Amino acid sequence: MAFVKRLFGWLILGPVAVVALALAVANRTLVTLSWNPFERSDGIEMPLFVVAFVMFALGALAGGFAVWMAQGRWRREAKTHRAEVRLLSGELAQMRSDPALPSAR
Repeated sequence: MAFVKRLFGWLILGPVAVVALALAVANRTLVTLSWNPFERSDGIEMPLFVVAFVMFALGALAGGFAVWMAQGRWRREAKTHRAEVRLLSGELAQMRSDPALPSAR
């Protein structure tokens, strides 16, 4: 199963890496990145592919953070359920070891 996952990952990530490399090679033109829309002189120049990759990375991080925040409720519930299972497992082990109680095996 792990081999299939690894193969599937390479079949997906391989072409994505080739496309990203082609994008980087095709977009080497310098662009000016400026925070002031009225003054073009103050800004930094960098290749277009760097801007694109940075924006992609920031978007992936923002999306991951949004999903992580949205799943907070489920993580809290899982944590309380794990604690409850731990408590009940301990109680069951104690009941099974008590000779005075009828057999619960």
